[in-house]
Amino acid sequence: LNPAWATPEHVAAAKRELERRHLSVPSLAGGFGDTREAFEKSCRVAAELGAPVLGGSSGLLFRDKNTLLDVAREHNVVFAFENHPDERTPTDVRERIGSPAPHLGVCLDTGWFGTYGYSAAQAASELADVLAHVHLKDVKEVGGHETCRYGAGVVDLEACVQQLQRQGYTGGVSVEHEPEDKSPNGDLRESLKLLQGWLG
Repeated sequence: LNPAWATPEHVAAAKRELERRHLSVPSLAGGFGDTREAFEKSCRVAAELGAPVLGGSSGLLFRDKNTLLDVAREHNVVFAFENHPDERTPTDVRERIGSPAPHLGVCLDTGWFGTYGYSAAQAASELADVLAHVHLKDVKEVGGHETCRYGAGVVDLEACVQQLQRQGYTGGVSVEHEPEDKSPNGDLRESLKLLQGWLG
């Protein structure tokens, strides 16, 4: 449902399918464009679907942050900047988003911190005050970004989830796995079971 081409008919069809399956949308993920027009389209789709968070990237954050915040406020959504792929530490993330503001937060991608050998639990702690969404993802090794099912990689996701619980995080968590050579569905089901166990 790419906001660049999604028509009202596409959005209406998506809403029907979500309602039929009794599903809600806690966040849209991806790139949300580098212009006001593109970002507005993304916010419009998110608002129509009832998604409170846009978790990803937008060049508008760096070129015209005030406009990005104005548009997010108009549509009552939060733009959550994702550490993807160049931000190696929470300090890097904070430098990218600048001063905290309403309708601006962070989407924590645990896999990218794993790629750089940074503790996802520590990142969650350091970004607690701006955390708006979590992309919970494991990677096979430090220095690479080949994703895998939970427990098969180097990211201590259980510790990260425990840290989120300790700090009272109540936002959404996306179960992520993005292999390029196969369907992730089986791995995702197993990962979800692990996550549910960690959540108690």
